[in-house]
Amino acid sequence: MSDPGAAATRPQRVPRALLVGEAIGFVIIAAAIWVDELWDLPYHLFGAPRTPFRPQEAIAESTLVITLCVIVMWQSYRILRRVADLESMVVMCAWCRRVRHDGAWMSVEAFLAQHNARMSHGMCPDCAAHLRAEAGVTRRQ
Repeated sequence: MSDPGAAATRPQRVPRALLVGEAIGFVIIAAAIWVDELWDLPYHLFGAPRTPFRPQEAIAESTLVITLCVIVMWQSYRILRRVADLESMVVMCAWCRRVRHDGAWMSVEAFLAQHNARMSHGMCPDCAAHLRAEAGVTRRQ
């Protein structure tokens, strides 16, 4: 199993090859419906009785296939986006604030430096107020 922290630097892209493959598969199914309707494949391949040309049947079947294609591709896209989001998470220790990357624990600063991220320190207003209260310093107006 891969380390979730390792994927934090990868771009969050949905694998388009998978979606393109699904689309190609559905197009092949729709094409097979029309080839069967135009050339009566069961008659030519298996010696079945001839069937008349019915374009309405092919249109209905193609519409169903395209509808299923849209539903399947939309669900696949959503699932792949969710996986990309989950893989991009960085695992951080709740106690010491170190980050897990490639199975090792390192400081946040080291992690950011390793991934060419710049960092600056600051203090949020809540922590500043807490520090002033501990030090007994009143805020200047």
